[in-house]
Amino acid sequence: MAKITAFIDADILLYRAASFCDDEFDGEPMRDVRQAMTMFDMLLKKWLKDVEKAVKLDDYFLVVSKGRTFRKDLYPEYKANRKDIKPHPVLFPLKDEVMELQATIWEDDMEADDLIGIRVTEDPSMRLAVSADKDFATLPCQLFTPASHGKTQGSLTSYNEDEANWNWLIQAMTGDTIDNYKGIPGVGPKKAAKVIPAPAPLDVMWPAVERAFIDAKMTKDDALTMARLARILRHGDYNFETKETKLWTPSR
Repeated sequence: MAKITAFIDADILLYRAASFCDDEFDGEPMRDVRQAMTMFDMLLKKWLKDVEKAVKLDDYFLVVSKGRTFRKDLYPEYKANRKDIKPHPVLFPLKDEVMELQATIWEDDMEADDLIGIRVTEDPSMRLAVSADKDFATLPCQLFTPASHGKTQGSLTSYNEDEANWNWLIQAMTGDTIDNYKGIPGVGPKKAAKVIPAPAPLDVMWPAVERAFIDAKMTKDDALTMARLARILRHGDYNFETKETKLWTPSR
């Protein structure tokens, strides 16, 4: 069996580890980075143990978000619903510690999702995305979802190009309340699946998506913006030398 390199969504682990440090002293939250780092290491080891039940790892890298994403420039309301939410006081010191001590990948002004997407779609047969985030189903890649909610074992799934594009366009139509982009108001997964009932080539699915936006009194530009927001970057979508993002544009 070929050995795989895993790219791990460390943002989730960081937030979970920080949330365990909720002790207070004299009404002020404690900033015990050592405690958070211990919890981070425990969570990471648990994920790695879970992954290695399914695949043989050659190596792994932690991937973290850093700075402002291009999506904020594309759509100012992106994640604007979080502007009043203060991060846990230990989160950023913990991230600095992890970035200094662990094999970590980051890029200024890029989300971890995009960095993982670029890496794993460059060589889907030898690279693995590891995350509890369902949005990774929008990538043509191998995805390992760690065990959660009482499950004893995670799941390994592989998505081909048509399947990933179908999941991505469904997401574009339904929007994302967590990331604060609207899609087509009133359209959930069931209604979106009536627009594109099954995975198909992108040039077949996209015109149907555009029509759905127009039928909802929106525009083709709205459809394109939602698709760009929902799309996790893939290999070729970002130039690491010029720091430029190549926004997806449909072929006509």
